[in-house]
Order: sequence, then structure tokens, then C-alpha cells
Amino acid sequence: MEQEKSKGYVFAICQDAEDPYICGALHVERDDQAIPWSCETDEEAARAAERDGVKLLYGIPYVEDGVYLDTPENRQLLGSYSRDVQRTLINRKSPRKGYDR
Repeated sequence: MEQEKSKGYVFAICQDAEDPYICGALHVERDDQAIPWSCETDEEAARAAERDGVKLLYGIPYVEDGVYLDTPENRQLLGSYSRDVQRTLINRKSPRKGYDR
């Protein structure tokens, strides 16, 4: 049986907080196993996936555009992530009670 040729990208889920991607979210990465690489970067891999018809998410505050797959699970996870980041930023900007005394 002949092995399928790589398109240069894979779909992955980040499991490590040290990873540059949001944990638990399905995203596009370069296929590091496909040598020679047909995509030099993860960004190129995401653009290749879109050219192949893969729908990616755009417009979620604090989430990089064109990286994460457009799935109901990702929309929920990344929406929660966005709201958490926004709350954190608001809490950092708000003076604490009694601060202006």
C-alpha cells in the first residue's frame, strides 16, 4: 500500500503550556515529518490548508487570525480564552478599592 503524500501541513492540538498555541485548540502546523518541507513555516502551512478549503477562524480578540480550525469546539474554547484575557486585562487596569484615597 502506497503512503499518502503530505500536503505540507497537519492539524494538531496543543497539550503543553510552553507551546506557542492555545492549549486544547485544534490548529494548523507545518508537517515536520514531510522532508523536504513543502511549507517553511506554520504560517505558510495555514495558508496552504486554506487554499485546500480548510476553514480557519478570524476576528476573535486576542487570538491569532488564520491559525485555528473553524469548529464548534474551537469557537467555544477560543471564545472563552478571549473573554478570560479581556477580563484579566480589565482587572489589571482597574484600580483596587481604596486605591485613590
